[in-house]
Amino acid sequence: MQLDTVTYPDARVTEFVSRNFVGTKVDFPNAPEAAKRLRVSWTPTILVLDPEGTEHHRFVGFLPPPDYLAQVTLGLGKSELDRGNHGAAAERFAAVVSGYPESEAAPEALYFLGVAKYRQTKDPSHLKTEWTKLREKYGSSEWAKKVGFAVSK
Repeated sequence: MQLDTVTYPDARVTEFVSRNFVGTKVDFPNAPEAAKRLRVSWTPTILVLDPEGTEHHRFVGFLPPPDYLAQVTLGLGKSELDRGNHGAAAERFAAVVSGYPESEAAPEALYFLGVAKYRQTKDPSHLKTEWTKLREKYGSSEWAKKVGFAVSK
């Protein structure tokens, strides 16, 4: 598995995961009840769960280290957002956008950066600011399409 040979041995991944997660590896083909409970239909499936076991983010398939780091950072941001920690969520989303701007996670992070800033301040201008950046930088992404009616070109 490329995660075991390429991604997980990467020093950046090892350090980030050990600092932010309690990693658990489940052999889903040999654990059908866990696969069913967690809705895993293909491996590898990476889940970002909080300590209570609530899922906040998932992605499927091998990713090289930078893209993996972008996805798990996005997952941490979504977890913070879901728990009402808007400032911490904004920091995580901003880290994805600045640290991994070419990743598939970046447009989604920029979308939720606007949401986190809005929820933190109740100022809707944050939505327009971040979503305008989203449309400008990632105009063909699904996330830019989602703000199409909220932000005109």
